[in-house]
Amino acid sequence: MKSGDMLLYANFDKPQPYWSMGQDNRKTINKNGVGVTVASIDANSWRFYDKNKVFLWQFIFSNSDTNATWVATLGSDGYITFYTLESGTSNNDSPTKIPADSCSRPQACDPYQICGSNNCQCPSALAADLRVLWSLQMLEMALVISPLGLLRPL
Repeated sequence: MKSGDMLLYANFDKPQPYWSMGQDNRKTINKNGVGVTVASIDANSWRFYDKNKVFLWQFIFSNSDTNATWVATLGSDGYITFYTLESGTSNNDSPTKIPADSCSRPQACDPYQICGSNNCQCPSALAADLRVLWSLQMLEMALVISPLGLLRPL
């Protein structure tokens, strides 16, 4: 938590925020207060309070079992996901992820891809270059050197 907000940071040399609860439009309660100092999971929502215990924000992550014990985890993929601690079942795990837009996560795509409209794609200029490179690699693999030193197709 920083400056009264809940933030997720990418762990680069210079940490960069990539999500803010204050900016997330899925929160259901938005009251003015001193700033977030405490966060807790209560029933099926994540609740945020200021230093005077004023209830500022609520983020409902599931419409299912409000009596379950929930946990939030930050995965290596950059998402916060919510799980129930019920014995051996994943039926009630929440489909809600933070951030909502997969492109908002650090390293959402493999190298040489860009993220847009929630999916990864190769930039069109790079895609053309990669097709040429792939064609050359396939041609190179199809040629072998004969015992006389001449190139011939396989």
